[in-house]
Amino acid sequence: MLLPVLVLMNVSLIAQNDLTTNIIEGGKTLVELIRVLKPQKQQYTTPGVIELEDSCQLGQQADLCFKNTDTLAIKVYLYKRNGSVYESIPLTIQLSRSTQECLYAIRSGIYKYRLETETKKGEVITKAVLREGELKLKPCDRVTRNIKAG
Repeated sequence: MLLPVLVLMNVSLIAQNDLTTNIIEGGKTLVELIRVLKPQKQQYTTPGVIELEDSCQLGQQADLCFKNTDTLAIKVYLYKRNGSVYESIPLTIQLSRSTQECLYAIRSGIYKYRLETETKKGEVITKAVLREGELKLKPCDRVTRNIKAG
């Protein structure tokens, strides 16, 4: 009587081992299936480090602003230097009283500037040069010049 009980226990243990083995093998198969279907992260990355350069550096561009802190209207003329000569057609900015105007993404380099005021007495318009000079713009510069007539 003890022998049949032992045989039944042995068969029961073998069945449990088969069930456990099947569960483990099924889990391994599921993990492998997920690995195959999941996209590899390394496929989407580029090898090595890529240095990103700023677009202003690539395009040799800068930003230049003029702020009129005076009560007179001022005209700003900018002439870009090419070698030893200046361009014949200037960039022109008209600044009203107490305003600021900017030129964005202009070519870096050396510019000659001229600041003028206009006064009108009757029918006569008188122009006066406030200041002349040169300024150097490097790539990615963001320059603001304050202008006061007095």
